[in-house]
Amino acid sequence: MKCKHRLLLGVVVFCIFASSLTTPLSALSPFIRDNTYVYNPDSASMCEPGAASQSGDSSKAVDYAGKEIFTTQELALIEKHKPFYIKAAEEYSIPWEMLAVVHYRETRLSRTNHSNGQGIYQDYEKKGGPYPAGEKVSDEEFQRQTNYAAKILVEKAGKMKGELKNNSSDAVKYTFFGYNGRAKVYKTQAKNLGFTDEQAELGEGSPYVMNKADAKRDPNTNGDKWGQIKTDGGSIKYPANQDHGAFVMYASINGSISAGCFESGQLTSGGLTEKQAKQFMIHYGTNKNDSTKKAMASSSWTACGGGGKGGGSNCVSFTEFFINKFTKIKARDSKFNEGRMGDGSEVVGFLKNRGVPTGKEPKVGAVFSTTGSPGHTGIVLGIDGDNVIIGHASCNRGKDGQRGAGDGTESGNGSGFVLTGKRSSSKPWWGGSVAKEFAYPEIDTAAIERYLQTGE
Repeated sequence: MKCKHRLLLGVVVFCIFASSLTTPLSALSPFIRDNTYVYNPDSASMCEPGAASQSGDSSKAVDYAGKEIFTTQELALIEKHKPFYIKAAEEYSIPWEMLAVVHYRETRLSRTNHSNGQGIYQDYEKKGGPYPAGEKVSDEEFQRQTNYAAKILVEKAGKMKGELKNNSSDAVKYTFFGYNGRAKVYKTQAKNLGFTDEQAELGEGSPYVMNKADAKRDPNTNGDKWGQIKTDGGSIKYPANQDHGAFVMYASINGSISAGCFESGQLTSGGLTEKQAKQFMIHYGTNKNDSTKKAMASSSWTACGGGGKGGGSNCVSFTEFFINKFTKIKARDSKFNEGRMGDGSEVVGFLKNRGVPTGKEPKVGAVFSTTGSPGHTGIVLGIDGDNVIIGHASCNRGKDGQRGAGDGTESGNGSGFVLTGKRSSSKPWWGGSVAKEFAYPEIDTAAIERYLQTGE
């Protein structure tokens, strides 16, 4: 391990969703094609966009941009080494996937000590040695080196080490950033890309941590603004290398939150894809085990009639559902007991009065209001470049009052639907107006992840 801006080795990312959290990698029903794991979309959800590059009856595991990943040999090695990672991880109370990532990043899962004498985890200071160059590592020695790597990770976690045991994404990022060296230039790079000071401290601007997490941190799409220190002690160069970031790898192996789709505390610049957004709205209309109705006042669910069969297609009802189920705010309580959030045009003002930050730009997870009487409200579920992916509901949608699951489209007769289009166009916002007022509640991304998987 080097303390200063380690060069990135070739890295790949394996993108799965939370449904795989308790499933061994070897049990995900893979096909094998061209020496690459290929997954049946019915057996493992894929991280989108671009995650389902269809070919026959299966989908290749890819990163956010659709690039193929992990050879069968690499994935098999991770599985083979997993007992060693887990043993060390349990002793030091960290996620075992962090050790797999560092092992992969430093020596590509090798069991032979590197020629530089720093061992298989690249202990730059060599305090955990000796590491005889070129010597094959026994199981006992592999466990010893893995334990020492875990110890170093805990040290690098510093003030956030207590959060590692809970798989905190922020703590994992912070630790990887510390492992590589907290270069000031990477903090500046994060802020230049729109991240907060707090997010910059976590490593959002470090290619070692976040390379290819999304389009703005991909050297192929934002190469003049996304750079990397490529020699120890050197200056930043553009574009960054082609390797995936450590957190991107960790999140995809861990399967808790797909790194190209979500981050801790808030959605990323990408958020949900159109496909995922439609599934989200189908779940909303399905009202599995009354999960939709329970997230709003009972009168809200039937506000549009429909004999109680998915009547919650009122736009304010949908926004109330989203706020109550996926944020820390409650749309109704003793302080705000007026019985409703207002018309669609009033919802952002309602949230502003609750202390929620507001602004003029669409962001993933934002609530919007359009002007007029009664106006309209909905949720920004995803952003893809200049295009926005918006979740809507409206009383005049649904066939003969029988509102329900539908197919997630405006004409699909469901309680909710998705519209997409240029953010500057009225098309995705519905109703003929462009949304210009937004509220930005803190999003519970884990809850959204579960909802996509379970529908409740």
